[in-house]
Amino acid sequence: MPGQAIAIVPPGTYTLTVPEAGEVFVLATDSTVAGEVPDDHHTGHDPRIRAVGRPYQRVARRGEVRIHPVASIPIPPDNGRLRFVQSETMSLNWVEYDGVRDRSALSPHAHTDFEQASLAIEGAFIHHLRTPWGRNADLWQEDQHLVAGPASVMIIPPEIVHTTEGSGGGRHVLVDVFAPPRDDFIARGWVFNADEYVALAPVAA
Repeated sequence: MPGQAIAIVPPGTYTLTVPEAGEVFVLATDSTVAGEVPDDHHTGHDPRIRAVGRPYQRVARRGEVRIHPVASIPIPPDNGRLRFVQSETMSLNWVEYDGVRDRSALSPHAHTDFEQASLAIEGAFIHHLRTPWGRNADLWQEDQHLVAGPASVMIIPPEIVHTTEGSGGGRHVLVDVFAPPRDDFIARGWVFNADEYVALAPVAA
């Protein structure tokens, strides 16, 4: 793999060799990929979360390992600093910038039927989280502002209002992960390798 890259592999068993110092992160929709699932593994079922299933099939270069150097993934002209790729079962959004994020231009939002994982690779971040207010005020919760460093993962449930702020100087790299792939990103033409896949089920509006 040439420097920073995203490798998409078909289902199967693989051996990963790292010949020199570096970091590798394995993202998979099968929780048994790393062997035995630890006791504290995130295994609870949330009925709000859309099932992954097999929403897409790769139709180009099927069965091959596809390596995408990050620098070769274009940033969509209408979406600032994000690079988008997909697999058959996941969307990956590569977020990268230098210095602090502009606190006057954050993007708080929520997802109704998606769980989001935010993997911090480089830099310091603050995950801002807000629980929506319901009718019962006794169930309201205080906002949380959680500090996260490299090699940390934040799992954000549906309906939680969230945004992430890069704090401190230097380079910030964050990867947002969704399963199944985000149909809305694909429909907008943001996903670099979307032409390698075909939807197996009707695409949600």
